[in-house]
Amino acid sequence: MHDPTEGGVAGGLHELADASNAGFQVYEEKILVSEETRKICAHFEIDPLQLISSGSLLIVAEEGKTEEIVSRLLQNNVYASVIGKMIKPEFGRKIVLRTGEKVELVRPVSDHLWTALAK
Repeated sequence: MHDPTEGGVAGGLHELADASNAGFQVYEEKILVSEETRKICAHFEIDPLQLISSGSLLIVAEEGKTEEIVSRLLQNNVYASVIGKMIKPEFGRKIVLRTGEKVELVRPVSDHLWTALAK
């Protein structure tokens, strides 16, 4: 498990993959981003996946256990979603965009909160 603070979900995913010596494939449409966050990010022209994500938790679990974990979280009023899977490192660190295009997920250089504050 990892709390994606500085660098957001994108940074957290890279840190998990670094610690696991793995790659990943995640799906943009599966990553829960509130409508308020989307609006704020659009206003400041920043990426919500590279924005501090305090209060979130990334969990890596055995494939057969994911649905049970999500179900238990939802039973406790915690929003949860399976956003992707860990893969062999040689396959890279990809995000599948809503358009279906598969691209490398950017590793944040700096949290986009600072970009917003600078504006």
